[in-house]
Amino acid sequence: MLFGFLGYKVSGEPKTSNESLDVGWFDPEEALRLCTHPVAKDRLADMLNFDGNIIYRSYKSRPYEIEFEQEI
Repeated sequence: MLFGFLGYKVSGEPKTSNESLDVGWFDPEEALRLCTHPVAKDRLADMLNFDGNIIYRSYKSRPYEIEFEQEI
């Protein structure tokens, strides 16, 4: 199970950590362009278009294919 967390910039600049080599702020279109893995791109699009509903999605990874999707 994967969870996505949506946040908003309040102040300051992003910093790298032991878990990240590089960080930055991107506008939504640029973030989607930079995201090339289909699962990650779908999850990012869901978060950028969040309307308050939770999306449950089951998929195959090789090849990527959505098997089931439901908004809760």
